[in-house]
Amino acid sequence: MSQSKMRTICNNARIYGVGKCLGYRFSINSLSNYTLVSSVNAVVYGILWEISNSEMEPIKIFNTPFKERFTASIEIINPAQNERISKYTNKHLENHFVEAFTYKDIETTYGSPKKDDVETILSVLRNNSVPQDYIREISFWVK
Repeated sequence: MSQSKMRTICNNARIYGVGKCLGYRFSINSLSNYTLVSSVNAVVYGILWEISNSEMEPIKIFNTPFKERFTASIEIINPAQNERISKYTNKHLENHFVEAFTYKDIETTYGSPKKDDVETILSVLRNNSVPQDYIREISFWVK
């Protein structure tokens, strides 16, 4: 999610870093929504956000009723470069993993993307040092 979009939902959200989750892949469903789909040998990268407890409810409202909450162990591959996050990362992460959540769409039938949405995703990935192989994989959705 882009910073501007996240800030409209959670005004105090801060980028925590780039994370990697094994066993899932990026997909776009028949409603043109992006989501995660289980896939044994796949990997999905994304931007992790730090949000306050008070901002959990807006996230929940924004993502329901057509999405389900999904929690996973995420490997931090590129922590955000600020003092607060660095101290937290050094103190709380074991082997560079953290438990994080997202919402995935309950509709998993393949569909076509909205071009602007994929371009936004690609821009966010590029601006946050996500591996180039993954960016090329997501570029597949731009037709």
